Amino acid sequence: MDSKKKHHAAAALRKQVANRHAAEAEQAVSAHILAERKRCAGLMALSEQAARLRVSFDADAAILGRISLQAARNKVMHAAADGDAPETSPVFGPNATGRNLQAGSEKAVDKAAMWRKAYESNRPKPAKLP
Repeated sequence: MDSKKKHHAAAALRKQVANRHAAEAEQAVSAHILAERKRCAGLMALSEQAARLRVSFDADAAILGRISLQAARNKVMHAAADGDAPETSPVFGPNATGRNLQAGSEKAVDKAAMWRKAYESNRPKPAKLP
């Protein structure tokens, strides 16, 4: 093989390698964009959920701050369950005197019991077999 053919073969090989790397890079960028879209959509949905729970959550700041969806969920749920937060559950259990407590005046133990009761009532029931 003369030097001209070697040069053309080497150039063709470099072009194939470059194309392969470009395709792999394009796939990686596409996967990253898809993951970022899912994260942003999840944070926006979490913002709506936080509003229903009457908890302050800024989705724009979370998106710009690169906060993960799970970390944001943890912060929202912690704020909703916090004793100083306004009442977020419509479930009020009677206290020792038999009367319902007003929102915000529950002890931490009572609040935990209300969350447990709300969780148990919303958990799917197992199907009965015939």
